[in-house]
Amino acid sequence: MALLLLQVRCKDGKLCSTAGAKVVVTDEARSTNRTDLVLSAAAYAAMARPGMAAQLRTRRAVDVEYKR
Repeated sequence: MALLLLQVRCKDGKLCSTAGAKVVVTDEARSTNRTDLVLSAAAYAAMARPGMAAQLRTRRAVDVEYKR
């Protein structure tokens, strides 16, 4: 798989900025049709509103939207 650049934005307006974060997809699961993204702490922080990164990171999963 080639590297893929995505713009990812969390849908929780209380914790997340409208700008979102640019992330690089480095791998994909070949045995499943799921659309989960595993994001780093840095990606969570980049999606968060100022001062909300720690609260956002405590969530195990967040709804996101993305575009290429």
